[in-house]
Amino acid sequence: ENRYSTFRNTAQADKDVNFITDFKSAYYLRLTVTDKTGVLSKITAIFGRYNISILEMIQREHADSETATLVIVTHETHELAVRKAVSRIDALDVAKVDSVLRVVS
Repeated sequence: ENRYSTFRNTAQADKDVNFITDFKSAYYLRLTVTDKTGVLSKITAIFGRYNISILEMIQREHADSETATLVIVTHETHELAVRKAVSRIDALDVAKVDSVLRVVS
């Protein structure tokens, strides 16, 4: 039996309410990366480590030519894996994750 939380503005949920913490979805990620050799391989290695398959990837160089925008759309995967991958990518000195969105098909 599923129970749903009320919309009362309180710090605690109603008892017996279970929150979904690991959605399964495709994801859209936008990153700012240093535009140099090896950055893309570091990012894709992190995705591979967490079993995240890439559906589409687009890279656009910025006018300053030192950074680029990298857009990645994944195949359906677990949100917990995406969170771990984002944390690892943000720890790199050559990349910053600007946004992560669930893609509803």
